[in-house]
Amino acid sequence: GGGGYDIIKKVFLGRSSMNVSFQEVYLEATKYTPKVILKKGYFAIIGDSFPEDSFAFYETIINSLKQYPSKTILVVDIQINYMNSGSLKILFDIFDIFENLKTEGVDIVINWQYEDDNEIIKEIIEDFIEEFVDLQINWIKEK
Repeated sequence: GGGGYDIIKKVFLGRSSMNVSFQEVYLEATKYTPKVILKKGYFAIIGDSFPEDSFAFYETIINSLKQYPSKTILVVDIQINYMNSGSLKILFDIFDIFENLKTEGVDIVINWQYEDDNEIIKEIIEDFIEEFVDLQINWIKEK
């Protein structure tokens, strides 16, 4: 069940309230994990995402995003063609953080690229657009 996850999440949320400054993140893509770039003004997740432990893989990214400076701009590029359920759950958490950042005055634009024949990803994007109505999410068809 998800009980353990909630406990981890509480610890995790508590820890991030310490005054940690924003850290840039650069991760190269592997067979199972996407390329990730997080710096002031830009955040990208590009590639497939099915790490064995999604929480462990995304932990540094989430911690950094939570410390993202308010009243700034953030352009987000997402280009994930395949992801496991753990990654999807984390992506929801990331979008929750986007909503929080927006209330802190961060101007966020999300560009989500997809392949036209990838029905699963299209459904996921639709779900996110319905769930996160306050966020500007642009569908961009891959050329």
